[in-house]
Amino acid sequence: MNFENLSFSLEENNNNNKIITEDDLMDDMENIEMSNDFTTEYDDFYAQEINYDTNYTKKELERIASYYEIPKRRKNKSQLIEEIILFEKTPDNICFVLQRKKFWQYIKELKEDNYLRQFIIFD
Repeated sequence: MNFENLSFSLEENNNNNKIITEDDLMDDMENIEMSNDFTTEYDDFYAQEINYDTNYTKKELERIASYYEIPKRRKNKSQLIEEIILFEKTPDNICFVLQRKKFWQYIKELKEDNYLRQFIIFD
């Protein structure tokens, strides 16, 4: 490669004489943070949607919807998933959601026990 014919010039544009204040910088930072929060929230929603779609059957999703008292009539799998995620993302429902997940974990553990699984009917 021959760099002998390469030249460039750099000129600073001083047309922008606006003085940037601390408030302007803080506003910019808040806008960036809100944008990042939205992106993170969307990513969480999408990840949860993929999780429910790949790891749960419609029957299991209907069971979750019933627990949350979400109407499930005439809803396909993707509609159920959306309703469940919206319910779980609502801050007022966090205790209810954590309780459901805890109970589901208990059921899973009971089903794995050789003796107790005969008493669990959850299918």
